[in-house]
Amino acid sequence: MTTREATAARQGLGLAAISFLGLMTAAGLAFLPLKAALGGAIGIAAAAVAMFRPEYGLGIFFAMIVFITDTVDGIPGRTLTILDPDPPGFPPATVSFLLFLALLTFFRKVLLERRKSLVSTWGVVAFAGIIALGWLTGQAGGWPLEDLQTDSTRWIYPLLCFFICANILDSYQHIGRFLAIFFAACAVKAALLLAYFAAGRGFIYESYTIVSRDSAELMAFSVMLFLAAALLATGRMRGRQHAFLVLGALPLLGALLFAFRRSHWLGLILGGLLLWRWSDRIARARFVRYALLGLALAVPLAIMGAVYGERGLSGELARIGARFTTFFDTRQHSNLHHKLEAWYTLQDLLEQPVRGLGIGSKHSPVPSELVGGWLEENQPTEVVHNGFLYIWMKLGLPGLLFILWLGFDTLRRLGRYWRDMPDSPARPLVAGLAAVFGVWLPMFLTGPVFSYRHQSYMLVLFLVLIRNLVALELRRAALEGQAFSEPMPERTESLSGARTT
Repeated sequence: MTTREATAARQGLGLAAISFLGLMTAAGLAFLPLKAALGGAIGIAAAAVAMFRPEYGLGIFFAMIVFITDTVDGIPGRTLTILDPDPPGFPPATVSFLLFLALLTFFRKVLLERRKSLVSTWGVVAFAGIIALGWLTGQAGGWPLEDLQTDSTRWIYPLLCFFICANILDSYQHIGRFLAIFFAACAVKAALLLAYFAAGRGFIYESYTIVSRDSAELMAFSVMLFLAAALLATGRMRGRQHAFLVLGALPLLGALLFAFRRSHWLGLILGGLLLWRWSDRIARARFVRYALLGLALAVPLAIMGAVYGERGLSGELARIGARFTTFFDTRQHSNLHHKLEAWYTLQDLLEQPVRGLGIGSKHSPVPSELVGGWLEENQPTEVVHNGFLYIWMKLGLPGLLFILWLGFDTLRRLGRYWRDMPDSPARPLVAGLAAVFGVWLPMFLTGPVFSYRHQSYMLVLFLVLIRNLVALELRRAALEGQAFSEPMPERTESLSGARTT
């Protein structure tokens, strides 16, 4: 198909889509209740945006993931809890929009434009085969069909998300536009969460309140904070861009601090060290200045909030210190249970190490006398609080090896990028995103990441962004035969402040 034919086909498809969406909106307003009609109209508008600007459509999808609560611990009306709309006869709104984006991407990118993806499709096919093997293993293990079906979506939907992200975020412009939307969504959500927390309406954890229990949004907040720091350290941010990043970074930092999640505190430290390691000397000096500025702004606000908070200043400081010390307390309840849970799961896996237990499976519970009388039937044996063991349990050794290979291959590509292109203008963008590896390590060691749909979407998103950015830079290096210290012929302003094509 020629370029002219492809353009004509897209225009015809767009005209037909607008006509159809307009008719659907009119019918909904005429025959449905107002709330349902408004929800449908918003969905139709989002679909229309996605058809003409796929990167904006993907931004809408991940903004939904940030704003919609992935845990059931919130109290509607008291906490900032936004439930995923679930119209009768349809999947939840986020799943429906994901499926729509997958179909749109397939028809537009594969059938109409016939554009080759920046990442190999063989990896998607291989992982789909691993999922199929996990299903067969679970079926042979006699696990209930309902558990098999529910569990399989935890792997199929992230695979679709990978396909969508890899084919939409395939240019500097698309990545820059998407990240601007995503950063704004994270900053607004963090500010709202802090406002609820300051009003004493945060999420309940043990005997006190916290900003958030949702590890997916905390992962996103961490990476957007790293990204803001990396871009500000370039010194190229001016005017509105500079204000946008600074004003957005402050609520992100506050939300992460007052979430009181130990793994995310550790992730901030490890990710910050990676960002420092991958930055040049000038950027490191700016990091110090911004860190001092952040402390100058954050400390008085934190003290003020603590003084008027539920526990007072000394109580909040003691609470933060207590959370840090529990890292090393082997007798602390959750630490003890997670350690024993991992041990008993490992014993189950060693009985059939290659196949694992299969999709829909459950591991042996921890004897109740070892975990303070927690009854075995009340323990969540469908998950294990170790991401690596969880993958091994559900997808067997092939699934674990594939995920490990994907992570190490991404680090290998990053190493080649740091070595061969020290002057790349996209380097701050890549460094800010790649710092997520510091967040992933404690998350995988302490939680079943892929058992939460939103966490798996976020993981896929950042993995694709890193790999696609590195692929774009390597492609540009191959075309020009040099590291990219010169501007490209077609110039547009990217999020990093550098001129890119």
